[in-house]
Amino acid sequence: MSRSGIRNNGNECFMNSSFQILASSPFIQEFMSRYKTDDTKIFAIINKFNLGKFKAVEIKEECTKIIREHSNSLDAKEKSILEHIINHSADIFIYIAFKDIINKLTEKKIQVINNSLFHSIGKELTTEINYEHLFNGDQHDPHEFICYILDRLHKSKQSKVKISLPPNIDELDIYSKLYHTHFKSRYENDYSYFVKNFYYYMLNCVECFKCKNKTYEVCPNESLCVSIPTIESQDNISLDDCLNDMFKVEIIDYKCEKCGNNEDNRIEKKILSKPKTLIIKIKRYIQQNTFMGVRLVKNNKMVYYPEIININQHICGQKSCNYELYGIINHTGGLNGGHYYSFVKELDSITGKHKENWISCNDSRVNNITDQEAMTSQNAYILFYNLIQ
Repeated sequence: MSRSGIRNNGNECFMNSSFQILASSPFIQEFMSRYKTDDTKIFAIINKFNLGKFKAVEIKEECTKIIREHSNSLDAKEKSILEHIINHSADIFIYIAFKDIINKLTEKKIQVINNSLFHSIGKELTTEINYEHLFNGDQHDPHEFICYILDRLHKSKQSKVKISLPPNIDELDIYSKLYHTHFKSRYENDYSYFVKNFYYYMLNCVECFKCKNKTYEVCPNESLCVSIPTIESQDNISLDDCLNDMFKVEIIDYKCEKCGNNEDNRIEKKILSKPKTLIIKIKRYIQQNTFMGVRLVKNNKMVYYPEIININQHICGQKSCNYELYGIINHTGGLNGGHYYSFVKELDSITGKHKENWISCNDSRVNNITDQEAMTSQNAYILFYNLIQ
């Protein structure tokens, strides 16, 4: 069996295509491996106190009850794990259900996997975090779903850590100072493996046209959302064209904090810290004026994407940034419908590298495809690249 498929129980292709990509994503496998011992301890507590018999929404109350009634017999580690479950119960059980699907896809023992357990747990738990719409049985965006899943995984392992600034920080360049300072303030109380190994930083630099004063804004990021630009060669639009359009210098409406000038000030965007995984969403929906008003329409133009992409020009400092394509989520149809499916390279569990062949994962249907088919999809919507070390 080359790859397990996933049953579509109704409008779940946005989930299924995402699962297939994430199962072949090195950062997901590394995340699960990093917390293997931690997961074993959590499962031991779940089994010891028979927490599996309760609904996911009841776990928090039950763990509180266990701490209250068994305070004299619990050791410090058991109490700490129970308190972690109380504080992150929804995130932990969504992670457990997600991990079960990823493991089944990796093991390839089942021809078609059923994701009904994940769906039922997600539906039960998302009401308190305002993502219940992802589990209401309608079609949704896989990009939103992936961002939701990654945030839940991060929060399931969230902890406080001590982050020290480099002793020579005053000697570093402005970009390094911004990175280290913001990293400490943002993640010291909100840390997980993702912080260093998946999330990265974007930098916005606003320069005053008059006095040349520069103002910097730093923000965490997990994916790039690029528009399809309007260029002369409409039939030959490349992913580089999209990236160049995203990172172009623009004139903005901004009042300089130093001199008060509000004319011709410009903003420049850069990637501040090198991503290990580069997720690029092609924004295919554009506003169009019609006699009935403004409406969203899909842009079906072909965007040519390379197998190897270099983003050196869009990143701060002298860094070698070559990335290799390993996954594509495709979309056919329009705004309020259509279908999602994925092309993916399998991740070798021994070497940790991607295999050469491409696989098409279309819900329960899985088959090998040629490199040409994978590299020339007009339906490409989200591209997944891994850093070449």
